[in-house]
Amino acid sequence: MESLQKLKEEGQVFDLVFIDADKGNYINYYNFIMDNGMLEQSGTLMIDNTLWKGEVYSTSDNISPYGKFLKEFNEHVRQDPRVNQVVLPVHDGVSLIHRVEESD
Repeated sequence: MESLQKLKEEGQVFDLVFIDADKGNYINYYNFIMDNGMLEQSGTLMIDNTLWKGEVYSTSDNISPYGKFLKEFNEHVRQDPRVNQVVLPVHDGVSLIHRVEESD
């Protein structure tokens, strides 16, 4: 989060952001980027490992902490009206999250 804070202070805004970091903080990274205007209109976030060994599909309570974090993350993004999301089933999954343009 320190790096994101520094980029925000510098006024950095990006067309493409790739996140492959601490899975338990994916929601925090996502919210920070989106809430602070760090992703351009029509920009894209690429998030790695969003299917986590298929655990995000499980209805069992016996999934790993990462599986739970990523299941919550995917649902969090799904409910955000600012974006459209596609999850590509490549290895452990890659999400492409496209920021939709705000209408006037």
